Amino acid sequence: MNLSIYRSIATQYQNLRVINTVPMMNTISHLIEQEVIDKKLPIDFYAGFQRFSRFPDQMRHYQKLGAVARRVFVFGIADVKPPSIPGIEFIELEAGSALAQEWFLLVDSPEFWTLLSTQETDGRDEVTGGRRYDGLWTFDTQVIDRAALIISQVMDRNYEPVTRRDHTIQNQHVTQMTDRLIERMETTRVKSNRRWAHVSTMQQIITSALRKTDVHEMLQQTATILNLTFQASDVVILMRNGETQYRVAASAGETHLKQDMLIDPEGIVGKAISQKSMVLVSDTRKTREREFLIPTAQSIMAVPAVSGERVEGVIMVGGSEASHWGEEDGRVLMSIATLIAQAVEARNNVPVPMSAENTSIEELRAPIVYLMSVHQKMRQEGDLNARQRQYLDYLTRLSFDIAKLLQIPPSQMAKLLAQDNQKP
Repeated sequence: MNLSIYRSIATQYQNLRVINTVPMMNTISHLIEQEVIDKKLPIDFYAGFQRFSRFPDQMRHYQKLGAVARRVFVFGIADVKPPSIPGIEFIELEAGSALAQEWFLLVDSPEFWTLLSTQETDGRDEVTGGRRYDGLWTFDTQVIDRAALIISQVMDRNYEPVTRRDHTIQNQHVTQMTDRLIERMETTRVKSNRRWAHVSTMQQIITSALRKTDVHEMLQQTATILNLTFQASDVVILMRNGETQYRVAASAGETHLKQDMLIDPEGIVGKAISQKSMVLVSDTRKTREREFLIPTAQSIMAVPAVSGERVEGVIMVGGSEASHWGEEDGRVLMSIATLIAQAVEARNNVPVPMSAENTSIEELRAPIVYLMSVHQKMRQEGDLNARQRQYLDYLTRLSFDIAKLLQIPPSQMAKLLAQDNQKP
């Protein structure tokens, strides 16, 4: 018998078939798994991985499942030898079987029941560009009974249907997962909006840095972009003026400007210079760390613009609310600072700005790689419409063009992107 959970329910329950992207399938899978782990449910848990080689990526999660569930059954083609994990049993599928083409999770107990059932189809996933699926997520008891029957037939054991169900406890589980799903969707939406701001900011600043403009005009364009696109309420760009002084080279928003100044080594700018790293003050009201150049900012982030071993300047941005900035914002601003430092050096030292022959161009590669890694994350996590995907395609092509200008080989670009994606 070539049994299939998906085929047995997809036609009859077409109104349930709304799952068709890998990111959404991952989200739902983790919601179900986490509910079992958090509530320590002593139940049988069934998961279809298609191939055992895809299991190691989820090993830590399933070790936790194996520790709390009565038994965890993992189905797939035995293309590799599966690991030995307490509480987990691997069920081998034949390569040509229908179930080997399906990604599924099934829980069927008196107090918690749910099914995620999908089948790999032709084409590419519109979000990730990888494998494409079609399927459903349901709490319908008739659908779940049918899936449980098929699982019992695949495992060649007697089918024992659940005859009495506690809908009160089930509703508690569903409510908990729904709350988590809404929270994740909101987090994804916020991240997506911020990443659009990051991509647009870096793209505009890269374009500005490549133009044949003087240093003052480029820095002022950078400050304006950070104010309008990066959503900084205040922006100050300081550049070195001698050995101990810095001057305000550009600004945007509400700032108190002075042309030249001595830097307080214990202040926000001073720490960014001495530590050669990002300084982030999440809430100036609590820490009382303020910066007189942007006195009304409730959150402040300052990053050094480093060229070689020397700090040539500092970019400081303010937020009108506490906790406005995060670590990912800091990575973007650090990349921008690197671009600015090298762009200033190129304008001061070579007749053609940003020439590929300039050896300091090497330091521009990291910002370009980071920009492209943000593109990838947006495709994987963001819910993009057709116009947004088209615009992101354009930005990606432009980034590759800039990478070619900086003489980054495609093999090195792929390696650097893989390394960047492994960062937390």
